[in-house]
Amino acid sequence: MNAVPVAVTGHPACAGAPGGTSQWVHLYGNMIFTYDSPEANVREPVSWLESSYVLVPTVVEDGVRKFDGYCPEPSMAATS
Repeated sequence: MNAVPVAVTGHPACAGAPGGTSQWVHLYGNMIFTYDSPEANVREPVSWLESSYVLVPTVVEDGVRKFDGYCPEPSMAATS
């Protein structure tokens, strides 16, 4: 798997909030996809082509670069 830093503008990330900093990366190469549930246990190789332009935001936590976590869209906020 390769991750190349890229500049992305106009698309917010979870760490885009005050005090957070995201670095977007372009991912490509081979990875193992896993999915476990009571009905399925999948472990398959997946190839992301460089031309697919899979872009993900990353953050640095505890000195380690990680994928930026899940942040729900405002429309998905819980209602009372």
